Amino acid sequence: MKTWIFEATDGHAYGKFLVGLYEDCEWERRAELEGADRPSPYAIQEMASMGEDFSVEDVGQPMRLLQQEGWWSRDIFFLQDLSPPSNGSVFSQSRGASKYDVEKKQMDICWLYTRFLDWIRDQGFEDLDSLPRFVRFPDVGTKVD
Repeated sequence: MKTWIFEATDGHAYGKFLVGLYEDCEWERRAELEGADRPSPYAIQEMASMGEDFSVEDVGQPMRLLQQEGWWSRDIFFLQDLSPPSNGSVFSQSRGASKYDVEKKQMDICWLYTRFLDWIRDQGFEDLDSLPRFVRFPDVGTKVD
């Protein structure tokens, strides 16, 4: 996984975030436990709902490790809050409802996490090396949910 560390503030809070993109070696990795190369029930549901190139016949076929858990598309990234308790999760790179995405995962995170998630999605993932490592969000005067 290729990773980048960013800092962010709004004048009140200070957040540190790790962004990661899976590399080809992770996408190609297969389970080492014999017989553990089949999709989980969650993955089957996710693949079908995302309209991926997936059919019922694929259920019995060996799969790569990330695909077994529903990570079928390379349009995902990992975001971790580096402040304790250091929670993180995998998200779609596509602009989504960040607040809903975070609430759905029920994570204990810095309140800048959702603002940073919006920001990183807005920037795009083509060239993370060119993004500023320190982000100053506008001061809204109070915490934003």
